[in-house]
Amino acid sequence: MKNIKRLLLLLLFVLTSHKTWGDSLYVYPSFYYTFGKYSTGGNSNSIAGYATLSFNGKSFVTLGYDNLNIEYTTGKYLQQNHTFSYLQNLFPSYLKVSYSYIGGKYTQTGQTSSSFDNTHLISLEYFFYSNMFYLGLAASYIKQSGYTQLNVYQITPRIEWILSNKVYLSTKPNYTYVSDQRNLFSVAGYISWNSIQDVYLKLGGFVGKRAFYFDTDLLTIYNQNETQTNLFTAQMDYIPSKYFKLTAGYQHTNFTGYSIDYFILGIRTAIKF
Repeated sequence: MKNIKRLLLLLLFVLTSHKTWGDSLYVYPSFYYTFGKYSTGGNSNSIAGYATLSFNGKSFVTLGYDNLNIEYTTGKYLQQNHTFSYLQNLFPSYLKVSYSYIGGKYTQTGQTSSSFDNTHLISLEYFFYSNMFYLGLAASYIKQSGYTQLNVYQITPRIEWILSNKVYLSTKPNYTYVSDQRNLFSVAGYISWNSIQDVYLKLGGFVGKRAFYFDTDLLTIYNQNETQTNLFTAQMDYIPSKYFKLTAGYQHTNFTGYSIDYFILGIRTAIKF
């Protein structure tokens, strides 16, 4: 609750002081629902909301909140994720810093007591544009305490290529070190295709091994302790204007010992002040 109040106070401060940033302020609110089906028999439901504030198209502040409920065959897990990020456009360079606090509570079936965990994440990314390419590097640090005690370090290069005004390719290798002595390597990628007017199709995934992977673009984290071994994703975006976007997606991912199928629906709008 304290984290929510802090984020709301920060949002209020930014909104009331935006004239010091410039004359153009856009707010992009977005909402997502995700249903997950576990191969072990459990289900998850996630409701997430984000608000991105754009100041003259140069400075971007994003506040996010995600409420996750997982029903296992052995118990229930509740998780709340509070996210903040700041992106500065210094074209052709970009600088982004992100922070997340995640609190979780697990209650075993038939028990009244619960176990708790909390995760702090901080990420710094720099990337630049050159001759139809975006190139960069992100570094993330994650500290998990409570039920488990772990430190996680991640390095993720960014290599993206604009083939045309309709096709976009992205590749992100990743190295992750977990303090329980896991050294993990993976390569993620996707292709985005403007197949017909206002409709964008995206296919992607990753191969290799990773854990606690943080996506600096989506501001999402796979917060499972188990090693993630692969992922396939398909997504369709309907964008009739810069003020409206509908998203529908599917993911299949494998972890050590189980797999999850995710089904995602989202909407984003824009408001000018």
